[in-house]
Amino acid sequence: MTAKDKAEELVHVYRVLLMDEGEDYGQEILVSMLSRQCALISVDEILSLFISDCEDTRYWNQVRKEILAL
Repeated sequence: MTAKDKAEELVHVYRVLLMDEGEDYGQEILVSMLSRQCALISVDEILSLFISDCEDTRYWNQVRKEILAL
């Protein structure tokens, strides 16, 4: 899966979760902002597990950049 695909998938998962929580969270702009922030938190957690600069850290850093570009 490309970094862009993973970024879109993560944001989508959080967007669906937030939309399902009720009408108060159903506003698209708010949901989009919150879903991006949740996805970034997830990626940052994953990156904190890596010790050195390896292929995995490069991939997840690219995912982070793609989330920011959404």
